[in-house]
Amino acid sequence: MAIVFNLFYLTKILHIATNISGGAGVVNILNKNLRENGLDSKILCLIPNKEPDPNTFSCEHNPANIMDRFLRKVGIFTRNDYKAHDKLLGKKEFNYPFSFPQSDYDLAIHPLVKEADIIHFHWISGFLDFNFFSKVNKPFVWTLHDMHPFTGGCHHSQGCNGYKTNCADCPQLMGTKSTDYARQNVDYKQKHMYKLNMHIVALNTYMYSCSSSSILFGNYPHQIIPNSVDTDLFLSQSKEVSRKMFEMNSEKKILGFSSSYYARGKGADLLGKAMQILNPEFPDIELCYIGREYPELNAENIKYKGRINDPSQLSHYYSAIDAMVIPSREDNLPSVMLESFACGRPVISYKVGGLADHVIEEKTGCFAAEVTAEALAFAIKKFISTSEKYKEQDIRKYAEQEFSVKIQTERYAKLYKEIAGS
Repeated sequence: MAIVFNLFYLTKILHIATNISGGAGVVNILNKNLRENGLDSKILCLIPNKEPDPNTFSCEHNPANIMDRFLRKVGIFTRNDYKAHDKLLGKKEFNYPFSFPQSDYDLAIHPLVKEADIIHFHWISGFLDFNFFSKVNKPFVWTLHDMHPFTGGCHHSQGCNGYKTNCADCPQLMGTKSTDYARQNVDYKQKHMYKLNMHIVALNTYMYSCSSSSILFGNYPHQIIPNSVDTDLFLSQSKEVSRKMFEMNSEKKILGFSSSYYARGKGADLLGKAMQILNPEFPDIELCYIGREYPELNAENIKYKGRINDPSQLSHYYSAIDAMVIPSREDNLPSVMLESFACGRPVISYKVGGLADHVIEEKTGCFAAEVTAEALAFAIKKFISTSEKYKEQDIRKYAEQEFSVKIQTERYAKLYKEIAGS
């Protein structure tokens, strides 16, 4: 991206995120590339990376003190995190967490917030208190990494459309003291988010549709800017060498799966059942997965390969498999898909979230017709029978065209420039 010096490049951009490691590391990629293209971009986060960065700042931690802990034992909650925990007691296990719009941090007084010209929010649960918006009068950009910013607390709505009205009688709060907490959260957000200079960025058409129809974000301008993947780090390696590295059988069709944390929404139970369905008829299909170990993935044709964080090791992992399975019941734009494509490997999934935008039949992957183990098993069989149609170089080219760092950086720089000039 050509850089022309003007007043826009003096604009200070501050990214705010709870966490910037793992899947949330996309914030690091964006910040790094904005700076390399001449923009004054910094990150303020709650949980810092292990590797220090001079342009990334972590907020001073605010732990509970002795008095806070004592009062909690007698039922008096002095902290918002304690109040949230108490409200969620009895909550049934659902796909994803539920978060409240209050926190124990006042980011409005932070020096980086005060000096910033544009504030760019990412995943902020547990870090940002929504009363921030009553205290700070600046342009905001919000990239939606899940649905929480525009709901009463859920991160994925599981088909519920309550966010279009007021989230009354939230189904994800069944078993707690009150299913009305979600409505109260919407009221709190509305109170502090009145007529803001806010620009919403969705990663895919599904999230765009949900957010733009929500009661909280429906009146703000929206656009779609997908995350990027570093195609210099994620690229195809020798399959033979890669399989030896991970002790994978060179004679079998190897499927992959990865999830860094445990959540029912990731669909590991569906994948486990699908592998059981496949085993008698297709003994040469094996699943070798990484990340969090799932008890649902425990069968003769399933092998756990541990956690991998190093991009070069991940490239070898993707290169060792024949296809990546992403069986999420709901998802946004999973980094696993982008990384798999960059390494030339197709994806097998349900037609949800950003997967629906980018998994293209007989080009970049294939879909299961419905969210069931049986449909997933059928999709895997379909992929095996048509695997010769998937060309590594075409999948890699798609990643370069759709998820390049250059394209993402240019789109955000254009958005910032429009905001700075308005």
